[in-house]
Amino acid sequence: MADRRSVHHALVHELLERGMSMREVARHLGWSRNTVRRYAHAARWQDMMKDRHPRASKLDPFKPYLAQRWEETGGKITIRELFEEITARGYRGGRTLLAQWKRQALIAPDSAPPPPPPPSIRQVTGWLTRHPAGLTLDEEVQHKAILALCPELDTAAGLVTSFAEMLTRLEGEHLTEWITEAMTSGLPGISTFAADLNSDYDAVHAGLTTHWNSGPVEGTVNRIILWNPACQVDPASCCLIMCWLVGLKDGRLMCCGHGDLRFRAVLPGRDRGGSAGAWVASDGARWQAADGVRPGALR
Repeated sequence: MADRRSVHHALVHELLERGMSMREVARHLGWSRNTVRRYAHAARWQDMMKDRHPRASKLDPFKPYLAQRWEETGGKITIRELFEEITARGYRGGRTLLAQWKRQALIAPDSAPPPPPPPSIRQVTGWLTRHPAGLTLDEEVQHKAILALCPELDTAAGLVTSFAEMLTRLEGEHLTEWITEAMTSGLPGISTFAADLNSDYDAVHAGLTTHWNSGPVEGTVNRIILWNPACQVDPASCCLIMCWLVGLKDGRLMCCGHGDLRFRAVLPGRDRGGSAGAWVASDGARWQAADGVRPGALR
């Protein structure tokens, strides 16, 4: 934990000294802005460390008795027997704490420590896709050891890193070289990805060389997609939205039919019988004026 805090603190302050903003640092490292802000506001990495005291356990008052009973019986007493004895003495916890005490406190001094568990697929994937500067010293050692054992994974890691650098730095001039190397690497997933990039080369090259992007357009399309199912599920909410669209903000609504989600926007001060209003379709694009009253313009 201390090594990771120290490395991350030095990395954040180095990037800030280069003139990068906190937002740019967060985007560069793949961290949240709150995390970058905490490191930036800490003068020393030690300020990031919190004092962590071991929490008191219900088993603490009974540990001397447990050690004594274990020594008296030569380790031949069972957890169940110990549990029954300390329960009679006032213990109100469960057997899980007792089992943890046995594993941690009664390890033979001459026994070899258990080997560390192998890294999971998720951990290795994280090492390959994260920024190398964001790895801790321990993770960097394990990362290099894994790559040394698997040449194919080492090749994949190099391709992933080079593509990430090309993507973040907008170095599209290296795209042809990267596609050629990826397609000849013999790695099924990456080769297929490179072939897909090559099939739409002009668009990919433009995305890796210009600062323009379709993010705002995609966001608007996404909001429309999310809004449309909401109208189908909740007709009342749709009617309220449509009333706002046609400018009848102070009117009442009379929904008629859930199939096409038509509704009648009733103006204030008019009764239901001869009220003035407008029939509006669910898409908000078609309307018909009623009683000579024209709805407000679409906004």
